[in-house]
Amino acid sequence: MAHAHADLQMVDRPRDRVDAHRASASLVELSGEQDAATAGFVKAALRRAALDGRDVIVDLHAVTFMDASTIGALVLARHDLESHGHTMALRSPSRVAGRLVTLCGLDDMVEGAAPKAPPRRALGTWVAVPPAAPGRTQSRTGDGS
Repeated sequence: MAHAHADLQMVDRPRDRVDAHRASASLVELSGEQDAATAGFVKAALRRAALDGRDVIVDLHAVTFMDASTIGALVLARHDLESHGHTMALRSPSRVAGRLVTLCGLDDMVEGAAPKAPPRRALGTWVAVPPAAPGRTQSRTGDGS
């Protein structure tokens, strides 16, 4: 992984600045391959950005690979920020990053995403099912045979 050093440098020293679109937000930009080898640096960069006491935006437009360890770092940072009254949003995820974000059900983290609808109830009412008579088992057809 010859280019990993460049990616680690960028993550280790994220471009943390006030975002022009949201004056109260720090911007962390990730690029290249983001995996278990870089997750520690991502966590550290997000922690540093959170220390400013502002919301955090993570720009993912230049990410070429991302795995679950990066998702874990993002979710952990989101929970930490929310517990201190701040938010985290993902900006411009690349196709690769966006796909993983969607597969993990984290679309609501993407800037401008519609809020998630509350889960629907499968059934409007519940029906009590009596237990089978002693010594009798129910078959798949329900006729007791």
